[in-house]
Amino acid sequence: MKRIPMHGNPDIAWLVGILEGEGTFGYYARTQRMRINMVDGDVIGRVADIVGHIIGARPPIHMAQRENKSNRQEQYSVTLSGGSARTIMEIIVPYMSERRRQQIWRSLNRYNEPIDNTINLVKLLRIGEVA
Repeated sequence: MKRIPMHGNPDIAWLVGILEGEGTFGYYARTQRMRINMVDGDVIGRVADIVGHIIGARPPIHMAQRENKSNRQEQYSVTLSGGSARTIMEIIVPYMSERRRQQIWRSLNRYNEPIDNTINLVKLLRIGEVA
């Protein structure tokens, strides 16, 4: 696993911060995927520049119109998959919050089962029953 120290590397520190707040990480269609999506085109451009420097090729920036209640906004995104996503995930994972580290490790370990956050009330109420 690649380890790039964040200390003394403001680009990595900045990338970690923006991905902590705005990034998504997962395992879809049998590959790792990382995505960042926002209305700030300049921020997405900087993400693409930093990531491109790390992986050796600047990823494309995708743009789509997003309807907001008050106006239409352009939405910008960068998506990485496969080896490119794995490289970035392996670099940033030590610096991420616990929740993000879990998402990244699930992706790196090729785990794609959805987390069931529903509560089965019938089962829950039966816990206290005496047979």
